[in-house]
Amino acid sequence: MTLVVIYCFFSKIRIYMLLIKTGNDDRIEFTIKLLHGLFSKKVSIPFMKREGLSLKYEEQQSNKKEEKTFTPNDLQHMKNNYDQFLNSVKNGKEHIRRIVKKSSVDRLTTDIRFGVGQADHTATLTALLWTVHGLIRTFLERTVTIACKPVHNVVPLYGQVVFKMTASCIVSIPLGHLMIIGIRLWIESGMSKQKRAGGIHGTSN
Repeated sequence: MTLVVIYCFFSKIRIYMLLIKTGNDDRIEFTIKLLHGLFSKKVSIPFMKREGLSLKYEEQQSNKKEEKTFTPNDLQHMKNNYDQFLNSVKNGKEHIRRIVKKSSVDRLTTDIRFGVGQADHTATLTALLWTVHGLIRTFLERTVTIACKPVHNVVPLYGQVVFKMTASCIVSIPLGHLMIIGIRLWIESGMSKQKRAGGIHGTSN
């Protein structure tokens, strides 16, 4: 049992992200692997279609696809859940910051091929995309550990109106660090319950 705990402590959770926007089966895929692939979960999210203020997308369930709608109310509900989490967990933002700081990017590649018709506009946007790549890389280097050499490719297609993009990324999170945070949350939760119980008893006396 001890060896299993030690093995889990020093292993990593790997999150594989793949974005495909080529006009054919456009989607974003997330794959989470734990214990060197012993446990694996894959989620594929098709690109959403905008209809007014709402976004429509298809979700695969069993052997059929079901169309769903994502509205501004859904976004607000997600924000409320996040705020509720931060309010219910002591030092929630600090724990999230520590997880991000301990994470590492093991692979980061992007390939963009595009054109807007006019050659001068395409050339200007090409330079802008390279600038954006640089800004994103600088932000990531300040936020997480970059354990790979990022590969970026921008190909201008002059005389065409087209946009195609593929991107892939692998992020590793030490499982041991998550275990430590879990223990801290458990201890902090227990201490909070004791303080509340003490306050109640103190008031009743």
